[in-house]
Amino acid sequence: MPDVRTLIGTAQTRGLILFLEEGRVKVQAPHNLDAEAQALIQELREHREEIKSLLSDAPPCWNCNQPMTKTTDIYGSPWWACWSCAKWA
Repeated sequence: MPDVRTLIGTAQTRGLILFLEEGRVKVQAPHNLDAEAQALIQELREHREEIKSLLSDAPPCWNCNQPMTKTTDIYGSPWWACWSCAKWA
């Protein structure tokens, strides 16, 4: 079973946007979903409570206001990434 943060990062790199709305985890997709994306969403559903906890703790991006994901750089130092902005950079 992959780490929930890894699942969120994978979803964000595929263009899916995860956010909280009225206490519920929502997923916004900018395109039609292929079978792989649908399977990823199903796996995210299995970890709904963990994702809700992570999204509520994540700071918003200064640029787009989407929740950021805590990740590490190549040296192992932690930092917050906004994959919503990163896909357009």
